[in-house]
Amino acid sequence: MGVPIKIPQPAGLTMEILFQQNVFSVPVYQRNYSWKQNEVLDFWRDLEDLIEERRDNHFFGQVVTFNHDNIQDLIDGQQRMTTSTIFLAVIRDIAQKMLVDEAEYLTQDSRDKLRDIMRDINQRLIRGENGDHATLKLQVSSESDRALQDYFYKRTHSQDVDYVDSHQKTEPMKNMDAAYFEFQRGVLNSLSKNKTLVERINLLDRILRTFIEKFYVVMISAPTQRDAFIIFETLNSRGADLKPSDIIKNHIMFLLEDDLEQTNLLWAKVSDQLNADSDRITSYIRSYWTATRRLVTEGALYRSLSQELNSKSEGKNFLDDLVELVHAYDVLENPWSPVANRDLFKNSMLHAEIDILDKMSVKLYYPIFLSMRKQRFDEQQIAQVLHQVISIFVRHRTILNNGTNTLENGFATTANKIYRGELTNVDDINADLKRPVMLHSDADVLAAFSVLSKEGGKRGQKKWALTYLLSELAYANSEENYYEDVFREDKYELVRIAELNNINDDVDTDHESRIGNWTLIEKAYKFDERDIDEKYQALHGSLFPGNNYLAEQVKQGWNNDTVEARQNEMNNKVVVIWR
Repeated sequence: MGVPIKIPQPAGLTMEILFQQNVFSVPVYQRNYSWKQNEVLDFWRDLEDLIEERRDNHFFGQVVTFNHDNIQDLIDGQQRMTTSTIFLAVIRDIAQKMLVDEAEYLTQDSRDKLRDIMRDINQRLIRGENGDHATLKLQVSSESDRALQDYFYKRTHSQDVDYVDSHQKTEPMKNMDAAYFEFQRGVLNSLSKNKTLVERINLLDRILRTFIEKFYVVMISAPTQRDAFIIFETLNSRGADLKPSDIIKNHIMFLLEDDLEQTNLLWAKVSDQLNADSDRITSYIRSYWTATRRLVTEGALYRSLSQELNSKSEGKNFLDDLVELVHAYDVLENPWSPVANRDLFKNSMLHAEIDILDKMSVKLYYPIFLSMRKQRFDEQQIAQVLHQVISIFVRHRTILNNGTNTLENGFATTANKIYRGELTNVDDINADLKRPVMLHSDADVLAAFSVLSKEGGKRGQKKWALTYLLSELAYANSEENYYEDVFREDKYELVRIAELNNINDDVDTDHESRIGNWTLIEKAYKFDERDIDEKYQALHGSLFPGNNYLAEQVKQGWNNDTVEARQNEMNNKVVVIWR
């Protein structure tokens, strides 16, 4: 940012003092709760070290705030504060359950200790009941914000959270649940190692006291919001704790600080479309940056962006573009869900190509798509380019098994040219993509395909890559469209032809995974459950092109030579289909 400030004197505080002496608010422009199992487990293991006296104390990181009206807006540290609040809620809930479930076995001292734990957490630490301010709350500017704040309050104040169906929970809600139950498992497992109820209650109290007395943070309270943004970015720009999208968001908020509410609403449109998933938002921004500026690694993304976006107008244009393109980007990652994604594109060929690329786990083309979308190419034109993208990917990666770096760099170059207006029609774009380093010679492709082997599988990228190859080869001379049956309805499964008869000994290990030994057959036949004769009949009756002829070939004998002969027949079509 290049703005010099004087950093306020930091204060070292235990968690007890931090919670007791402050009321914190998570501003609407901050990232949602994103800690996963690894971070939660690290938290718990650090606490275990203290409980077992392997260490005396633990530095829990920094907290950066903007203090106004006796409220500390959390600019940095909201993940730690949210996790700490969830942890305290777990301790309180376990104490409450023990008080009820073990009532007839409790001594008065044990009963009082459990009540002290609950009272300390409810009244001194978490707070928020009987009209007083909760120690930590989320600011609300939209219905999604309100839903998350309500969920967080209920999760941390012993209230029912089952009112939200699991499929309706956002990523932050799921993360809160996961943290709660991970802590619950850890604490209950520790308690179970003690034989008596008194020992378990004493340990629960020690866990609480250790956390609030021996975990400490350094808190920096900035005098202005602008200073807080700069401190946050300075502290986090080279760290691994935050995702690039989180630091980029802070940078955009800094550039557009005159209208934070509107800026947050725009960012929320991007975040909500991608389910508030920081990893997905980062990937989206990286694809956009590759399309419009240059290809950078995820680790270098913030640095590159912050060096080029330095004015209010640049920040606004960047954010407007993200909002404009995010729904289309979401379709690339989720072509069929939700319904709005399924219905966004009217061109069926375009949607089919996106789905096929998604199933084959191909993402390198995203910048090309975003550039074309931004430059107002129509759906038919984008579909024609994606057809070329698929051909290049199949030749370079699927057949020749070359690495993806060349494709990533090549696709990025083409995307840049489209965005800058240097490539203005489909023919020029496709010609630019057909660089020898990506397309490769027909001779090289044919030589590689003649001995090509694939593992296949029941699901995932390996299944779909082989399924796509076999479908294109089988339907090469047909006007029928295989997409609906093969990809959309997933009616077929991969089978090795050598499994059809007692001929496995005639097809050696070098040939059993050759393309010539694979075909697709209807799942409805339940091929694996059939005996040899029934498998033959299933192949003979299959509607997948070529299977009827294959059945007759198998009857005459199937061995290494016939596998190679079939693969050579396929080879004649390869450079015609993918060119």
